[in-house]
Amino acid sequence: MKNIFLVFLSILLIKNGYSQANVDSTSAEVNRRLHIIGKDDQHLRFSLLKKKSNDSLLKQINKVDSINENYVLQLLENNGWNKYELDESSNHVIFLVLDHMNKKDVAIMEQYAPLMKEKADAGKLDKSDYATFFDRICKYKNEPQYYGTQFVKIGKDQYVWPINDVENVDKRRASVDLPDMESYIGLVKSMAKKTVVFNKKMTIDEILALQKANEAKN
Repeated sequence: MKNIFLVFLSILLIKNGYSQANVDSTSAEVNRRLHIIGKDDQHLRFSLLKKKSNDSLLKQINKVDSINENYVLQLLENNGWNKYELDESSNHVIFLVLDHMNKKDVAIMEQYAPLMKEKADAGKLDKSDYATFFDRICKYKNEPQYYGTQFVKIGKDQYVWPINDVENVDKRRASVDLPDMESYIGLVKSMAKKTVVFNKKMTIDEILALQKANEAKN
């Protein structure tokens, strides 16, 4: 818990620096800040994976996400994504921050999807990152995903969000350097320690109905 607190405190201490995502920043400085964001982001989330439930940690993650979003969005809005010479790790962190945005922010996510694809096509961002981001947008819009990266928790189980043209999903996954669905689901089961339900015939209406029914029980 002490390590988590120190991570959170370090982010708060540089919060003012993050807010100054202006034209005077150098590429080295932006890379450094993004590396810190990425390290702390993943540390908190891996800590959460080890716990069954931790409301305090979730609140910390939400606060940190908000700080990170403010910095990255200001960076992109003020300077664009191409002003600085960002390394692949920094581009990945920008993906992480945007991908962690909430459903209410899907319009902002859609705004940056073309730029993310551009980075992926240019080899400056993993194609799997773009695929994950694209799928999340589809999920937030209650539309079928394309690459099978998204799940939804219903009760104690994880359900694969419905996939468009599901019979060819593994071909699309291979095109963006993702493992086949069977291997991917096995990995999710191992990490989340939960049952994964993959019903290839499930529709958006059906999964939304399941969500609604589950919420009514709680």
